[in-house]
This record gives sequence, C-alpha cells and structure tokens, in this order.
Amino acid sequence: MFQQNSSFHSLRAGFAGACALNALHEAARVTLPNAPQVDQIGMRAIDKILIPRGIVLSQMNLRRVAFLGDIISNTLYYAAISKVASSKSRSSVWKWATILGLGAGVGAVVLPPKIGLGQQPSRNFPVTASLTVLWYLTGSLVTAGVLNRSKP
Repeated sequence: MFQQNSSFHSLRAGFAGACALNALHEAARVTLPNAPQVDQIGMRAIDKILIPRGIVLSQMNLRRVAFLGDIISNTLYYAAISKVASSKSRSSVWKWATILGLGAGVGAVVLPPKIGLGQQPSRNFPVTASLTVLWYLTGSLVTAGVLNRSKP
C-alpha cells in the first residue's frame, strides 16, 4: 500500500521519474532530427542567470549544469505527486501523476517563450510538442509506479 509519509520515498520515486524523462530526452536528442530540445531551454535559463554575473560556461559545462538542474528540479516536482495525492489509494497516485505529468509537459511547451527563454529549436514540427508532453507524462507515471510498488 502507498504511504505518503516518507520524504525519502517520495524523492526516490521522483528521481526515478526524472531519470526516465531525461533518458527519453537524451536518447531522442541524439537520434531524432525534430526531437524536443528541452536541454536548449535549460541552457538558455542558466546563461540568463550566469552571463549578467560575468560567468560564461563552455557548451559542455553548460549542458552538464542544465542536465543536473533538470534532474534536481524534475525530482522535486515529481516527488510532489505523493504529497498532493490526498488519499493513500493507488488510484489517487495515478490520477495525480497524470495531472502533474500533463501539466509539466504543457508547461514545458508553452512557458519558455512567455518567460524569455525562446521557443524550442524544432517548434515548427507538431510532433515535437506532443513528444514533450508525452515524455513528462511518462516521467510522472514512472514516479507513480515506484510509489505504488515499493514501500518507504
């Protein structure tokens, strides 16, 4: 049975979801010509913070920092699934995982240009936005699976 009271358990499940999401992004980034390029958005965000402070990272280091930031932020976001699931039922976890996964995916598509991070490089291909949403949903569902299958 799912238990909401373990922060470590929530973080472990969120980390599994974040790893699944990033594995999908990275595999597609190097194999598909029009894959979602969320890494580019992350690198722009880091540049936006560091460059005004006189810090310029090499492309490789910028990618590494963006990847680490993505893992950390998605772990924390997906860990919230166990906190917002109002009951200890498995169905509540799946419901909230679906809601939060879809929300993250839509946010990853819609928000970057609104907060000054520009569009994804392959934004002109309709499949790009769909894959972005699908991959964030996949990460949240992996999180729900870990929450429901293991005990804290």
